[in-house]
Amino acid sequence: MDDINLMSAALLRVEIQKKNIGVEEATRAYLERIEKYDQPSGLNTVAEINEAAIEQARRLDSAKTGQDSLLFGLPILVKDNIDVQGLHTTAGSLALSDNI
Repeated sequence: MDDINLMSAALLRVEIQKKNIGVEEATRAYLERIEKYDQPSGLNTVAEINEAAIEQARRLDSAKTGQDSLLFGLPILVKDNIDVQGLHTTAGSLALSDNI
């Protein structure tokens, strides 16, 4: 099977629906990639990671409904100018560094 990080979203969705790949497995693959490439390089392209991501992925793996939705189980990055419950919304501004 292809490396999860190289799969298109459409293919990853199909593999998750078929249960060939777990949502937790996909989430871990993306988190490992961020840790490997983004943090050590100092790029800081990912400002914050949801600490509950693995827990949420596990819940999705055991979900009985909703698996037919278009984005079910796909890990996503959200730009920090979009409000996400529990995460910082700074729009890259130090003035908003405490805005959650």
